[in-house]
Amino acid sequence: MGLGHGAHKVQLIASAIVGDVVINDIPIITKNIIFVDSDNSTAIISCCFFESRITQYNTVQIPIIFYQKDNGANILTATLKENGNEVDHWKNLANGQVYIWNYTPLVSETRRLSIHCNEAEKYLTLQINAINIDNEEVNGYAFRFKTSDYSSNSAI
Repeated sequence: MGLGHGAHKVQLIASAIVGDVVINDIPIITKNIIFVDSDNSTAIISCCFFESRITQYNTVQIPIIFYQKDNGANILTATLKENGNEVDHWKNLANGQVYIWNYTPLVSETRRLSIHCNEAEKYLTLQINAINIDNEEVNGYAFRFKTSDYSSNSAI
């Protein structure tokens, strides 16, 4: 059984011996590869984003490649969704080019992202961790801004 039409995750995994300790399943590199069946014209979405946990408000870049055999002018469109709601629509995409989805989670919960290109769909499930902000006042520090010190441009 070979790999069928579509994008497939390929991971190079190593094992090591450190002293007397055997360490197995160390991921070295993870990539997506695209296999095209010459009899299949279904669109392919390759997404090389393998994180499952990210932090709230941190923008992540999700690289995406679209491919569709015999799609006429080789121009594709894609829809990006978060929990089923459309967040972006890309037009005039070229076959085999890398496009970046800059995704910034605004809430801390599990989110389901989806990428749609013609009849093809790709899903990513992300656990969004809340940002940890310590906003307590630090004892012994006080800041004051005296506006009279800078009342004109000549004082600057």
